[in-house]
Amino acid sequence: MSSSHSSSSASQISTSNQTTSYPIPQNVLDAIQKVHNEGKKVILMTCGIAGSGKSTLARNLQSKENYERLSIDSLIHQHHGVFGRDYSPSRLSSLQDEAESCLRSQLAALLNPAEKDIVLDLSLYAKADRELYRGVVEKEGRGRYGIVLVVFEVRGTVEEQEKVLWGRIEGRGVEWVRARDEGRGREGMLVERGVLDGYLRGFEWPVGEGEVCVDVV
Repeated sequence: MSSSHSSSSASQISTSNQTTSYPIPQNVLDAIQKVHNEGKKVILMTCGIAGSGKSTLARNLQSKENYERLSIDSLIHQHHGVFGRDYSPSRLSSLQDEAESCLRSQLAALLNPAEKDIVLDLSLYAKADRELYRGVVEKEGRGRYGIVLVVFEVRGTVEEQEKVLWGRIEGRGVEWVRARDEGRGREGMLVERGVLDGYLRGFEWPVGEGEVCVDVV
């Protein structure tokens, strides 16, 4: 993704230490504060490719700001264990569908009382997916939630984007395998380079959706 967004501000996160905490970008904090100033709860939706830092931001919001984190990967890990150890890769697609159905039920249950800020830790690969979740928020939240869409992007050509993201995925993969082999296990899965390339070439990046951009460098 090489174009800039006139409707969005951008902060940067580094490729190093991507599995640990990093400061919540100021433009994200500003967007959150704007919603709170309107007297609404926040539902922050992440959008981006694997390895871009979405889950790290979501966990930071969960631990530092008391957000309720909803994640397909987390639900699969809770109910089925570790990818490649407790369930086979061939089951992943069906488990993802099952987990997303559960996530939507959890989301509706949280939106109705409107008591907590929420972070949807998802890729939101397609515009239709983003519109679907916006619709759920509007219907179930009944105007009590404001949406903050945070897009994690790498500037440049597809090849340049792939280089940055693959470096991040490789580093995360080493830690993921170590945790699995030591019996600790982690949520998520190993991403192959061909899969990453497919994601990049087919990703429907938000344009004009009120997105807040975080540059991955």
